[in-house]
Amino acid sequence: MRITMLIVASFVLFILAAKTHGRELRLEREAAGISHVVFGGQNPPFVEALWKAERVRFAIAAPLCALIVGVGLWLLGAGLSRIALGALAFGPAAAFLLLGVASFVRGGAMLRGQVTGSLAWWTILLCTGGLLGWAGWMRETA
Repeated sequence: MRITMLIVASFVLFILAAKTHGRELRLEREAAGISHVVFGGQNPPFVEALWKAERVRFAIAAPLCALIVGVGLWLLGAGLSRIALGALAFGPAAAFLLLGVASFVRGGAMLRGQVTGSLAWWTILLCTGGLLGWAGWMRETA
């Protein structure tokens, strides 16, 4: 039951990270003056270039983040199952977090005056990740 809870929580963390990253990309796109896009359709060159660059960045960052998390857990003496779950749960979420921060720094939220909303999403994401990490690290008591 505990492992099921951790897997579901990991999925929630991934969705939150993706949503937070997506918000920052939307704000960045809107700061460039593009308020409407069509997913799977034709979009302005700026949007296509932004999305393509983010896909490449994510494809590089996610495995690297998973490796870093896995090595970190191994150095802390975690067992193989915790290393695997930690790397799979936190690797992609950490990649989304890093890419979202990069988008934030590029200016989307700041240029649109949406810093408070972005900080709220980042707080929710970091608290969720912290709670999941704590729950995954704690030994089962029952």
